[in-house]
Amino acid sequence: VLVLMMVAFRYSLGAEGVGELNVYVTPEYGFYSFLFATIVSLVSGHYMLFLHRKTMLPSIPVYSGRYESLSKHIFDDKHGRGLLKLTRKFRRTIVFALFLSFVLIC
Repeated sequence: VLVLMMVAFRYSLGAEGVGELNVYVTPEYGFYSFLFATIVSLVSGHYMLFLHRKTMLPSIPVYSGRYESLSKHIFDDKHGRGLLKLTRKFRRTIVFALFLSFVLIC
């Protein structure tokens, strides 16, 4: 963030025969305080959301049945309208996207 702001606020204007104007940002205590307060605000917001969800959601019992692949799992629609299952085409698309991401990273 600091580097982006320094680059974004760097301004150079030159006019022939008149002079040149250079404007740049030098970070000092105010900027670092603002950055620290922003990080604290984000962390505390996530923590409060965690506490809210923990208190409002019912406890989920531990599943003690057999394990199954996530791609073959049948998902229940929360509104009771039916069951959802990943299609073979969508599963292949996910595998291709993961493979492409891995290739692009390497």
